[in-house]
Parts: sequence; C-alpha cells; structure tokens
Amino acid sequence: MTGIDRINRDCGSKKRRRRFGKHLALLALFLLPAPAAGQARDTTATLKDWPVAFTLELLVPTLGHAYAGDFDRGIAPLIVTSVGVAMVALAHSEARGVDSWLLVGLIGVGTVAGGKIWGVVSAVRTTLDHNRGLVERVTPAPGVTPDGRASFGVSVRF
Repeated sequence: MTGIDRINRDCGSKKRRRRFGKHLALLALFLLPAPAAGQARDTTATLKDWPVAFTLELLVPTLGHAYAGDFDRGIAPLIVTSVGVAMVALAHSEARGVDSWLLVGLIGVGTVAGGKIWGVVSAVRTTLDHNRGLVERVTPAPGVTPDGRASFGVSVRF
C-alpha cells in the first residue's frame, strides 16, 4: 500500500482529503527555511532626506527621529508635547468661565507648539547628523602604499 493510499484510507471523505492537502501545503510553506539573503542583516546605510524626517515628525512625534535612526532623541520633545496636550485637555474640561483655566490652556497651547517645534528641528538635525556620520565614515583619502608610492583610495571606518 502506497503513502497516498494510506492517506486516502485514513482521511476518509473527499472533503477531508482536500482539507488535509491544504493543511499539508500550509505546513510545508511555514516549515520551509527562509532564503539566506532574507536572514542576513542589512549593513548598508543610506543617506536620509531631512524633508521626510520633518514631515514624519510633524505628523507623529518621534517618527521623524525613528526615520533618522535615533528614536531616543525624540522622547524629550514627545514628553513636552504630551504635557502641553494634557494641559489643554484639562483646561478645556474644567473651564467654566474661570480665567485661571484659560491661562492653563494658553500655556498648554504654547507648550504643544514648543514641543512640536523642538521635535521637528531635532529630527532635521538628527537626519543631518546621520548623513554627516556616513560621509565621515567613507571618504576619499590620499595615502601611501607599502612600497612608498603615493596613492589615492577610499578610507572606510567601522
């Protein structure tokens, strides 16, 4: 008795055999190893565009910093912006003609604006620092060969 006959006998109906075949195909798909290129770490660093970092940071705090490669630099502006939003929300919920809550709301709006400006400027600077670091790591440089002749090559620092 062949393997297929055993499967047909064990699975019973045609519907069960189809279902068993689908499960077998899915199992094979998930158990197959990924190609070696998919497992290798991408070590190529690329230059980042500061307008993209500016836009991402403007839309979502710290996203511009994450794009630029330094998420941690965006945490402080995020905290300042969050405190400002909380102040505005608190002033909006408690303001019933009270001037002190109006002041809290205005301070909150200023804090939100300050946090946003700080975050956007910081994301742009982070992007420029990232690009400057790449340029400094790979630079054309004159040199001397071991036999004393002058040469021109590329200097790469890791």
